[in-house]
Amino acid sequence: MTNERRTGDLPSRIGTGSLFVKTDSAGNQSWYAKWRVDGRQVMRKVGPKRTTNGQSNDAALTRRGAEARLREMIATVKADDVARSAERTAPSGGRSITTLWEAFASDRGLALKASTLRDYERCVANWFVPHFGSTPVHRITRDDVQALVTAMQVGRHRKRGEATGLAPKSIRNYVTLLSTLFNYAVRERRWLTENPAALVTVPADQRADTGELRFLRPFEVNDLTAAAATAPIYGLVDRVLFLAAAMSGLRQGELLALRWESVDFAGGRLRVVRNVVRGADTSTKGKRRRSVPMASSVATALAELRDECSRCGPDDLVFADPLTGAGLARTPLMRRYRRALGAAGLDIAFRFHDLRHTFGTTMASAGKPRRTIQEWMGHQSGETTEIYMHYAPAHDDADSIERAFAVADPRATRPPAAAVA
Repeated sequence: MTNERRTGDLPSRIGTGSLFVKTDSAGNQSWYAKWRVDGRQVMRKVGPKRTTNGQSNDAALTRRGAEARLREMIATVKADDVARSAERTAPSGGRSITTLWEAFASDRGLALKASTLRDYERCVANWFVPHFGSTPVHRITRDDVQALVTAMQVGRHRKRGEATGLAPKSIRNYVTLLSTLFNYAVRERRWLTENPAALVTVPADQRADTGELRFLRPFEVNDLTAAAATAPIYGLVDRVLFLAAAMSGLRQGELLALRWESVDFAGGRLRVVRNVVRGADTSTKGKRRRSVPMASSVATALAELRDECSRCGPDDLVFADPLTGAGLARTPLMRRYRRALGAAGLDIAFRFHDLRHTFGTTMASAGKPRRTIQEWMGHQSGETTEIYMHYAPAHDDADSIERAFAVADPRATRPPAAAVA
């Protein structure tokens, strides 16, 4: 931090303003001014001071030039600008996490997707507010945030299995949001001087860190779709949905938002233009549109589904509820999905997203280039696609290793040692 000190120059008063000089630790001098607007004090840097030691630049100001610049600044700085600055720098006592969230949402929230903003609101309401309560944000410490992490780890039961607490990935996402709010308080509002969430320890996701993927083998996909087809009412739509998920790599939300106008039977493509997040229709992830090849078995299944809907138009959903015609509700869908897994003799802990992993690993095993898989799956970064490339065919790699180690033993070709006399 640069240390500054005022020179011994006497202040020069210009109307309602005061002009003076400050010198930093490097010896550079600058003109500063302060004045009042509606009873509030304003201080601004006017510009560098012109000196006689040869170090001045073209922008340096004499006293007369600084006085003229000050008159311009007094005329242009508005009272409402001062009020906003005073609001940012006012003492933070009484500003709770709720106040911070409302300020962030009304400012930065305008640039967020509606579904993202709703997720953030839910996190704040379910975790941040119950934990921090009315504690002023400037009194929240790193230990307080670490206690929140602990509460997330043990405070709730997960929907699958016997593990308690939130998933590690969810905890990391929530702490990232909290850190974003505190950074906003530091940089934009000046309510804090540091971010108490910056150095907290969050749990590691062992499965993600080790790169382990869960996916179905092709014959298991057939078993799953056959089991789904036996369900009453929803058998057909579920069978086609599960098959399309495994053989196109589309995310669940992208499939639930798919409309018939985006199914190109002639070109053999599925166009991904929308997404469903928590029941709300929104843009695709990262607002990236793409199209993926439609395998013949998927096209046949979709044609069968379309034939069942005699009055379906281009704007209608492909995977609509057979009873209502509206989009499929996620909770009943996941119940039917796990029921089909169990009926097929598969682990009911397989996530719907694992069908997307099924597509990625199967395409890598088939020898498709990484770039192609990345485009089909809509990954922004090739690093994300790389997790599937471990399943790419090795060709003759194993044989080449065997050949490399199968070199002749040089000791077997040495001439026998001469007999000692």
